[in-house]
Amino acid sequence: MAKVKAFTFKNMAKATGLMALGNHIPNVTIKHEGKRVGWIDSPKAQSKTDDFSVYLCVKKEKTKEDPAPFKNVKLKMRTNTLEEMKVWLKANTESIMKHYDLYKTDMDE
Repeated sequence: MAKVKAFTFKNMAKATGLMALGNHIPNVTIKHEGKRVGWIDSPKAQSKTDDFSVYLCVKKEKTKEDPAPFKNVKLKMRTNTLEEMKVWLKANTESIMKHYDLYKTDMDE
């Protein structure tokens, strides 16, 4: 079995104007094999903690009520720094890929 490629990351656009006051750290897109599979959410001014968290786009069955092909799943993992989160995601890429059927898209912010 071939080794699973590690996640890569791309910084999203930094917030500007009044929005930048509470969101001074940009979110980061998580990619796998060049496709977007989720994002790292940075702490905001109104957040109760200064933790970074992860959201993954996980495939789901489309229904009449909810025609979206995926749902966003927030992982329990939290870190104090963006670098810690990136290291954790790279180290756990294989287990995450086994546990979740990720929805990959070309859509980029």
